[in-house]
Amino acid sequence: MSAQQNPAVPSAARRITMREIAQKLGMHHTTVSLALRNSSLLREETKKKICDAALRLGYRPDPMLSALNTYRQSKHAAVFQAVIGWIDNWKGEQGKLLKVPTYSAYYEGARARAEELGYMVETFRMHEKGMTPQRMQQIFRARNVGGVLVAPQERPGNYLGLDFSETCALAFGFSSQPWQLNLITARHEQIMDLIIENIYRLGYRRPGYCVLPESDSGSNFTWISRWNYFLSTYKGMVVLPRVDALDRASLAQWIKDNKPDVVVGFGDLLSRIEGLGYSVPGDIGFVSIAATPGRSRATGVDQNDLLIGRTAVDVLVGMIHRNETGLPRVPIRTFVDCTWFEGQTLRLQKPKQRK
Repeated sequence: MSAQQNPAVPSAARRITMREIAQKLGMHHTTVSLALRNSSLLREETKKKICDAALRLGYRPDPMLSALNTYRQSKHAAVFQAVIGWIDNWKGEQGKLLKVPTYSAYYEGARARAEELGYMVETFRMHEKGMTPQRMQQIFRARNVGGVLVAPQERPGNYLGLDFSETCALAFGFSSQPWQLNLITARHEQIMDLIIENIYRLGYRRPGYCVLPESDSGSNFTWISRWNYFLSTYKGMVVLPRVDALDRASLAQWIKDNKPDVVVGFGDLLSRIEGLGYSVPGDIGFVSIAATPGRSRATGVDQNDLLIGRTAVDVLVGMIHRNETGLPRVPIRTFVDCTWFEGQTLRLQKPKQRK
Protein backbone atom coordinates (compact mmCIF):
# COMPACT_ATOMS: atom_id res chain seq x y z
CA MET A 1 0.00 0.00 0.00
CA SER A 2 1.39 3.46 -0.90
CA ALA A 3 1.79 6.28 1.59
CA GLN A 4 -1.19 8.05 0.05
CA GLN A 5 -3.38 5.01 0.55
CA ASN A 6 -2.24 4.33 4.10
CA PRO A 7 -4.58 6.13 6.53
CA ALA A 8 -1.85 6.05 9.19
CA VAL A 9 0.40 8.29 7.07
CA PRO A 10 -0.62 11.96 6.83
CA SER A 11 -0.47 13.57 3.41
CA ALA A 12 -1.51 16.72 1.64
CA ALA A 13 -4.55 14.88 0.32
CA ARG A 14 -5.79 13.58 3.68
CA ARG A 15 -5.90 15.67 6.84
CA ILE A 16 -5.71 14.03 10.28
CA THR A 17 -8.81 14.94 12.28
CA MET A 18 -9.33 15.55 15.98
CA ARG A 19 -11.66 12.52 16.08
CA GLU A 20 -8.82 10.30 14.85
CA ILE A 21 -6.50 11.66 17.53
CA ALA A 22 -9.22 11.02 20.12
CA GLN A 23 -9.69 7.45 18.85
CA LYS A 24 -5.96 6.76 19.09
CA LEU A 25 -5.88 8.03 22.69
CA GLY A 26 -9.20 6.56 23.77
CA MET A 27 -10.61 9.99 24.57
CA HIS A 28 -13.64 12.02 23.53
CA HIS A 29 -13.03 14.38 20.59
CA THR A 30 -14.16 17.40 22.65
CA THR A 31 -11.30 16.72 25.09
CA VAL A 32 -8.86 16.81 22.17
CA SER A 33 -10.42 20.04 20.94
CA LEU A 34 -10.02 21.65 24.36
CA ALA A 35 -6.40 20.54 24.59
CA LEU A 36 -5.49 21.92 21.16
CA ARG A 37 -7.00 25.26 22.21
CA ASN A 38 -4.93 25.20 25.44
CA SER A 39 -8.09 25.31 27.55
CA SER A 40 -7.64 25.90 31.26
CA LEU A 41 -10.35 23.29 31.88
CA LEU A 42 -7.84 20.47 31.35
CA ARG A 43 -4.85 19.45 33.41
CA GLU A 44 -1.44 20.31 31.97
CA GLU A 45 -0.39 16.66 31.70
CA THR A 46 -3.54 15.85 29.71
CA LYS A 47 -2.96 18.73 27.33
CA LYS A 48 0.66 17.72 26.85
CA LYS A 49 -0.26 14.10 26.10
CA ILE A 50 -2.81 15.17 23.49
CA CYS A 51 -0.59 17.80 21.88
CA ASP A 52 2.32 15.36 21.67
CA ALA A 53 0.06 12.81 19.98
CA ALA A 54 -1.23 15.43 17.55
CA LEU A 55 2.31 16.33 16.53
CA ARG A 56 3.29 12.68 16.18
CA LEU A 57 0.30 11.96 13.95
CA GLY A 58 0.92 15.02 11.79
CA TYR A 59 -2.22 16.95 12.78
CA ARG A 60 -2.65 20.34 11.10
CA PRO A 61 -5.57 22.67 11.81
CA ASP A 62 -7.90 23.31 8.89
CA PRO A 63 -7.62 27.08 8.23
CA MET A 64 -11.13 27.28 6.78
CA LEU A 65 -12.65 25.59 9.82
CA SER A 66 -10.60 27.83 12.13
CA ALA A 67 -11.90 30.91 10.33
CA LEU A 68 -15.47 29.60 10.56
CA ASN A 69 -15.08 28.91 14.27
CA THR A 70 -13.71 32.44 14.85
CA TYR A 71 -16.70 33.88 12.98
CA ARG A 72 -19.16 31.81 15.03
CA GLN A 73 -17.51 32.87 18.29
CA SER A 74 -17.70 36.53 17.30
CA LYS A 75 -21.50 36.23 17.04
CA HIS A 76 -21.87 35.13 20.65
CA ALA A 77 -21.15 36.80 23.96
CA ALA A 78 -17.64 35.96 25.17
CA VAL A 79 -17.40 33.30 27.86
CA PHE A 80 -14.95 33.92 30.69
CA GLN A 81 -11.64 32.23 29.90
CA ALA A 82 -9.05 33.31 32.47
CA VAL A 83 -7.36 36.25 34.15
CA ILE A 84 -4.81 38.39 32.34
CA GLY A 85 -2.41 40.04 34.76
CA TRP A 86 -1.44 43.73 34.51
CA ILE A 87 1.95 43.96 36.26
CA ASP A 88 2.42 47.30 38.04
CA ASN A 89 6.02 47.73 39.22
CA TRP A 90 5.69 51.35 40.37
CA LYS A 91 6.50 52.37 43.91
CA GLY A 92 4.33 54.66 46.00
CA GLU A 93 0.58 54.99 46.05
CA GLN A 94 -1.72 52.63 44.20
CA GLY A 95 -2.77 53.94 40.80
CA LYS A 96 0.29 56.15 40.32
CA LEU A 97 1.09 54.35 37.06
CA LEU A 98 -2.34 55.08 35.60
CA LYS A 99 -1.97 58.82 36.20
CA VAL A 100 0.26 58.86 33.13
CA PRO A 101 -2.23 59.39 30.24
CA THR A 102 -0.40 57.09 27.83
CA TYR A 103 -0.24 54.22 30.31
CA SER A 104 -3.84 54.73 31.37
CA ALA A 105 -4.89 54.42 27.73
CA TYR A 106 -2.84 51.22 27.38
CA TYR A 107 -4.73 49.79 30.34
CA GLU A 108 -8.17 50.88 29.13
CA GLY A 109 -7.56 49.51 25.64
CA ALA A 110 -6.32 46.21 27.07
CA ARG A 111 -9.22 45.91 29.51
CA ALA A 112 -11.85 46.56 26.83
CA ARG A 113 -10.35 44.10 24.36
CA ALA A 114 -9.89 41.42 27.03
CA GLU A 115 -13.57 41.63 27.95
CA GLU A 116 -14.54 41.17 24.30
CA LEU A 117 -12.49 37.96 24.22
CA GLY A 118 -13.77 36.62 27.52
CA TYR A 119 -10.78 37.53 29.69
CA MET A 120 -10.52 39.79 32.71
CA VAL A 121 -7.58 42.13 33.31
CA GLU A 122 -6.52 42.25 36.95
CA THR A 123 -3.79 44.45 38.41
CA PHE A 124 -0.95 42.84 40.36
CA ARG A 125 1.36 45.28 42.19
CA MET A 126 4.94 44.22 42.74
CA HIS A 127 5.32 46.69 45.62
CA GLU A 128 2.36 45.60 47.71
CA LYS A 129 3.34 45.03 51.33
CA GLY A 130 4.84 41.56 51.72
CA MET A 131 4.94 40.91 47.98
CA THR A 132 7.89 39.04 46.49
CA PRO A 133 8.45 37.61 43.01
CA GLN A 134 7.99 34.12 44.47
CA ARG A 135 4.72 35.11 46.12
CA MET A 136 3.54 36.65 42.85
CA GLN A 137 4.19 33.38 41.04
CA GLN A 138 2.09 31.53 43.62
CA ILE A 139 -0.75 34.00 43.07
CA PHE A 140 -0.56 33.48 39.31
CA ARG A 141 -1.00 29.73 39.80
CA ALA A 142 -3.84 30.12 42.30
CA ARG A 143 -5.73 32.67 40.17
CA ASN A 144 -5.29 30.81 36.86
CA VAL A 145 -3.36 33.69 35.31
CA GLY A 146 -2.47 32.40 31.87
CA GLY A 147 -0.68 35.52 30.67
CA VAL A 148 0.58 38.86 31.90
CA LEU A 149 0.98 42.33 30.43
CA VAL A 150 4.07 44.01 31.88
CA ALA A 151 3.23 47.72 32.16
CA PRO A 152 5.93 50.33 31.43
CA GLN A 153 8.42 50.76 34.22
CA GLU A 154 8.70 53.78 36.48
CA ARG A 155 12.45 53.87 35.86
CA PRO A 156 14.31 52.44 32.84
CA GLY A 157 15.86 49.07 33.50
CA ASN A 158 13.77 48.18 36.56
CA TYR A 159 14.19 44.48 37.20
CA LEU A 160 11.01 42.51 37.89
CA GLY A 161 12.59 39.33 39.18
CA LEU A 162 9.67 37.22 37.95
CA ASP A 163 10.10 33.69 36.63
CA PHE A 164 8.16 33.57 33.36
CA SER A 165 8.68 29.84 32.78
CA GLU A 166 5.00 29.10 33.54
CA THR A 167 3.53 32.32 32.15
CA CYS A 168 3.00 33.97 28.78
CA ALA A 169 4.29 37.54 29.03
CA LEU A 170 4.22 40.65 26.84
CA ALA A 171 5.85 43.96 27.79
CA PHE A 172 4.91 47.51 26.84
CA GLY A 173 7.92 49.37 25.49
CA PHE A 174 11.63 48.98 26.12
CA SER A 175 11.77 49.93 29.80
CA SER A 176 11.13 46.46 31.23
CA GLN A 177 13.74 43.92 32.20
CA PRO A 178 14.54 41.35 30.99
CA TRP A 179 14.60 42.72 27.45
CA GLN A 180 14.10 39.19 26.14
CA LEU A 181 10.32 39.50 26.53
CA ASN A 182 8.10 39.93 23.51
CA LEU A 183 6.98 43.55 23.50
CA ILE A 184 4.58 46.01 21.91
CA THR A 185 5.05 49.73 21.49
CA ALA A 186 4.52 52.66 19.14
CA ARG A 187 6.73 52.91 16.06
CA HIS A 188 9.19 55.33 17.60
CA GLU A 189 11.15 56.29 14.51
CA GLN A 190 7.87 57.37 12.90
CA ILE A 191 7.18 59.69 15.84
CA MET A 192 10.25 61.78 15.14
CA ASP A 193 9.76 61.53 11.37
CA LEU A 194 6.30 63.12 11.70
CA ILE A 195 7.56 65.83 14.04
CA ILE A 196 10.51 66.94 11.91
CA GLU A 197 8.51 66.81 8.67
CA ASN A 198 5.70 68.98 10.06
CA ILE A 199 7.78 71.61 11.83
CA TYR A 200 9.95 71.96 8.74
CA ARG A 201 6.88 72.26 6.52
CA LEU A 202 5.57 75.09 8.68
CA GLY A 203 8.86 77.01 8.49
CA TYR A 204 10.38 76.38 11.93
CA ARG A 205 14.19 76.36 11.78
CA ARG A 206 15.35 76.55 15.42
CA PRO A 207 13.77 73.47 17.02
CA GLY A 208 14.59 72.62 20.62
CA TYR A 209 14.69 69.07 21.95
CA CYS A 210 13.26 69.04 25.48
CA VAL A 211 13.34 65.34 26.33
CA LEU A 212 15.54 64.12 29.18
CA PRO A 213 17.84 61.11 28.66
CA GLU A 214 15.82 58.86 30.96
CA SER A 215 12.78 59.43 28.75
CA ASP A 216 14.86 58.73 25.64
CA SER A 217 15.51 55.26 26.94
CA GLY A 218 11.78 54.52 26.65
CA SER A 219 12.17 54.68 22.86
CA ASN A 220 15.40 52.68 22.97
CA PHE A 221 17.06 56.01 22.07
CA THR A 222 15.31 56.07 18.71
CA TRP A 223 13.94 59.62 19.16
CA ILE A 224 17.28 61.31 19.76
CA SER A 225 18.92 59.27 16.99
CA ARG A 226 16.31 60.31 14.40
CA TRP A 227 16.37 63.90 15.69
CA ASN A 228 20.12 64.23 15.19
CA TYR A 229 19.94 62.55 11.79
CA PHE A 230 17.23 64.83 10.44
CA LEU A 231 18.79 68.03 11.78
CA SER A 232 21.96 67.15 9.90
CA THR A 233 20.11 66.57 6.62
CA TYR A 234 17.34 69.21 6.53
CA LYS A 235 18.60 72.42 4.93
CA GLY A 236 18.62 75.51 7.12
CA MET A 237 17.99 73.76 10.45
CA VAL A 238 19.92 75.24 13.37
CA VAL A 239 21.19 72.64 15.82
CA LEU A 240 20.54 73.76 19.39
CA PRO A 241 21.90 72.04 22.51
CA ARG A 242 19.36 69.79 24.16
CA VAL A 243 17.84 70.85 27.46
CA ASP A 244 19.67 69.61 30.57
CA ALA A 245 16.81 69.95 33.06
CA LEU A 246 13.12 70.88 32.99
CA ASP A 247 12.76 72.76 36.28
CA ARG A 248 11.48 76.32 35.94
CA ALA A 249 14.83 78.09 36.28
CA SER A 250 16.74 75.73 33.96
CA LEU A 251 14.05 75.83 31.28
CA ALA A 252 13.82 79.63 31.41
CA GLN A 253 17.60 79.99 31.05
CA TRP A 254 17.75 77.47 28.21
CA ILE A 255 15.06 79.32 26.22
CA LYS A 256 16.75 82.68 26.84
CA ASP A 257 20.17 81.39 25.72
CA ASN A 258 19.06 79.38 22.67
CA LYS A 259 15.93 81.22 21.42
CA PRO A 260 14.11 78.20 19.95
CA ASP A 261 11.18 78.92 17.65
CA VAL A 262 9.58 75.55 18.52
CA VAL A 263 10.14 73.00 21.28
CA VAL A 264 9.48 69.28 21.29
CA GLY A 265 8.63 67.33 24.43
CA PHE A 266 5.84 65.82 26.48
CA GLY A 267 2.47 67.38 27.24
CA ASP A 268 3.31 68.93 30.61
CA LEU A 269 6.03 71.00 28.94
CA LEU A 270 3.35 73.18 27.34
CA SER A 271 2.08 74.48 30.67
CA ARG A 272 5.65 75.06 31.87
CA ILE A 273 6.46 77.24 28.86
CA GLU A 274 3.25 79.22 29.23
CA GLY A 275 3.98 79.49 32.95
CA LEU A 276 7.18 81.37 32.03
CA GLY A 277 5.07 83.98 30.24
CA TYR A 278 5.51 82.81 26.65
CA SER A 279 2.58 82.68 24.24
CA VAL A 280 2.16 79.36 22.43
CA PRO A 281 2.24 79.36 19.41
CA GLY A 282 2.69 83.15 19.27
CA ASP A 283 6.20 83.29 20.77
CA ILE A 284 7.18 79.63 20.62
CA GLY A 285 5.63 76.63 18.90
CA PHE A 286 5.13 73.38 20.79
CA VAL A 287 4.95 69.75 19.63
CA SER A 288 3.97 66.89 21.90
CA ILE A 289 5.64 63.52 21.46
CA ALA A 290 2.53 61.95 23.00
CA ALA A 291 -0.43 64.10 21.96
CA THR A 292 -3.81 63.35 23.52
CA PRO A 293 -6.60 64.47 21.16
CA GLY A 294 -9.67 65.61 23.06
CA ARG A 295 -7.71 66.11 26.29
CA SER A 296 -5.17 68.74 25.24
CA ARG A 297 -4.80 71.41 22.57
CA ALA A 298 -1.19 70.39 21.95
CA THR A 299 -0.22 69.63 18.37
CA GLY A 300 1.82 66.49 17.96
CA VAL A 301 1.95 62.75 17.51
CA ASP A 302 -0.96 60.59 18.60
CA GLN A 303 0.67 57.26 19.44
CA ASN A 304 -2.75 55.51 19.30
CA ASP A 305 -2.38 54.29 22.87
CA LEU A 306 -5.81 52.64 23.07
CA LEU A 307 -5.04 50.63 19.95
CA ILE A 308 -1.69 49.59 21.43
CA GLY A 309 -3.52 48.30 24.53
CA ARG A 310 -6.08 46.41 22.47
CA THR A 311 -3.44 44.93 20.17
CA ALA A 312 -1.38 43.85 23.20
CA VAL A 313 -4.25 41.64 24.34
CA ASP A 314 -4.67 40.14 20.87
CA VAL A 315 -0.97 39.27 20.80
CA LEU A 316 -0.98 37.89 24.35
CA VAL A 317 -4.11 35.77 23.86
CA GLY A 318 -2.49 34.27 20.77
CA MET A 319 0.54 33.39 22.90
CA ILE A 320 -1.74 31.83 25.52
CA HIS A 321 -3.48 29.69 22.89
CA ARG A 322 -0.09 28.52 21.62
CA ASN A 323 1.17 27.97 25.18
CA GLU A 324 4.21 30.22 24.56
CA THR A 325 5.45 30.46 28.12
CA GLY A 326 8.88 31.53 29.28
CA LEU A 327 11.39 33.84 27.63
CA PRO A 328 11.26 33.47 23.84
CA ARG A 329 14.39 32.29 22.05
CA VAL A 330 13.82 35.05 19.48
CA PRO A 331 11.78 37.95 20.94
CA ILE A 332 9.09 39.44 18.70
CA ARG A 333 8.50 43.20 18.59
CA THR A 334 5.06 44.49 17.60
CA PHE A 335 4.91 48.13 16.48
CA VAL A 336 1.77 50.24 16.04
CA ASP A 337 1.82 53.20 13.68
CA CYS A 338 1.22 56.76 14.92
CA THR A 339 -0.85 59.58 13.43
CA TRP A 340 -0.36 63.34 13.32
CA PHE A 341 -2.76 65.47 15.36
CA GLU A 342 -3.36 69.07 14.26
CA GLY A 343 -3.78 70.84 17.56
CA GLN A 344 -3.41 74.54 18.32
CA THR A 345 0.25 74.94 19.27
CA LEU A 346 1.92 75.33 15.86
CA ARG A 347 1.43 77.94 13.18
CA LEU A 348 2.84 78.75 9.75
CA GLN A 349 6.01 80.81 10.10
CA LYS A 350 6.46 83.95 8.04
CA PRO A 351 9.60 83.95 5.87
CA LYS A 352 12.42 86.06 7.27
CA GLN A 353 12.77 89.36 5.44
CA ARG A 354 16.24 90.05 4.10
CA LYS A 355 17.71 93.33 5.23
